[in-house]
Amino acid sequence: MDAGEFLNDSLIDFYLKWLRDHQSRPALRDQCHFFSSHFYTKLEGAGFGGDRPDHAAVRRWTRGVNLFAKRLVFVPVNQAAHWSLAVVCSPGHLAISPEEFGEPCVLHLDSLRLHSGKEVARRLRGYLALEYEKQYPGGGPVAFTASTMPLVRPPVPSQGNTSDCGVYVLEYAKRILTEPAFTKPTSIQVESRFQDFLNRKMFGESLIREKRQAIRKLILQLHDEQQQQQQHEPKSESGQTNGKTTMTL
Repeated sequence: MDAGEFLNDSLIDFYLKWLRDHQSRPALRDQCHFFSSHFYTKLEGAGFGGDRPDHAAVRRWTRGVNLFAKRLVFVPVNQAAHWSLAVVCSPGHLAISPEEFGEPCVLHLDSLRLHSGKEVARRLRGYLALEYEKQYPGGGPVAFTASTMPLVRPPVPSQGNTSDCGVYVLEYAKRILTEPAFTKPTSIQVESRFQDFLNRKMFGESLIREKRQAIRKLILQLHDEQQQQQQHEPKSESGQTNGKTTMTL
């Protein structure tokens, strides 16, 4: 977590889960799903975005989870040694109830505008279409298209180097998870729905430097707590502790 260090997939996954459990608004916590940082790469490999996607290759990623019952679905994107964040908002508007969920869209937040938002959104819509067929067999046709689930790319803060993209992704996620607007449905047009809290002025580079240090401090704190816990746990005959690991990086 030193300055200039690129955040790896383990750090991204760890901190997103920590945000979900400790920073998100209580009314929103159970209404979010976080895909692993490897999920989008799997979508690419399974041909999503093309004519013949292989849903079987990613079918197990949502075992026991109905994405359409969630208000927010977070998808970290890693391409060309760069992180961005996609967030599917209100997929249940199309699949379950327009009244219960807000207007659907695919948010794409990229601190360098390096990734193709259109490509990201196209892959995710294609995935949701097949996921809908799995979740609601015989449920009738539902169109996941650019018109029914548009791409929204807010003018978010940009990084001034090539190494902070992962930290920006984590800060974007935090802002969304703590924003009251996501806890209730709205009919506000998607293009203007996020402009009050997702914009170029929502934070500066000094906050990103502070966030690096805060994440580093959190990891060290949790590591120390884990070590202390293991010291007080009974050991098996092999000399190993019987407790569960609370953090793996």
